[in-house]
Amino acid sequence: MFGFIIGTVCLIALASTLRHQYGFAWGCGYGGRNFSRFGGPPWAARQGRQRWFLRRVFEQLDTTPGQEKVIVKHVDGLMDHMASGRRELTDVRREVAQVLRGETVDEASLHAALVKVEDLLAKTKLELTQALTEIHASLDPEQRRDLADMLSYGPRGRGGFAGRY
Repeated sequence: MFGFIIGTVCLIALASTLRHQYGFAWGCGYGGRNFSRFGGPPWAARQGRQRWFLRRVFEQLDTTPGQEKVIVKHVDGLMDHMASGRRELTDVRREVAQVLRGETVDEASLHAALVKVEDLLAKTKLELTQALTEIHASLDPEQRRDLADMLSYGPRGRGGFAGRY
């Protein structure tokens, strides 16, 4: 009888440990929480993954600290722009939902919402163009070729970003 109790307690402890260690609790994040591995707010986990990804790219391209600063600055700017764009798209989604709730489709409201989406896309294109121009200028020809190969094959193609292209 005593063995069954100890076995049950051990099984519960094992399940709890695995659940928290591998992020199975609540379905996301490190340690079963929506936090980074070292604690902190939810956006810290995204920044950690982004930094890990950039670190791998920097190692692959063999960049200098000055080049890394330029790339990080523009990637952070793009990420901030995309985050604000997500908020704007949420507002547009709500406006479109409001248009659909009515008895008839208010074409003026729908057109205004779609104009907001077009403006957001234009801003994103401009931001991406500026970022890519600055990053291109900071890299030497061999690094540009390697970066282009990484982008064309993607993270899983030809050995991933860890493999050599």
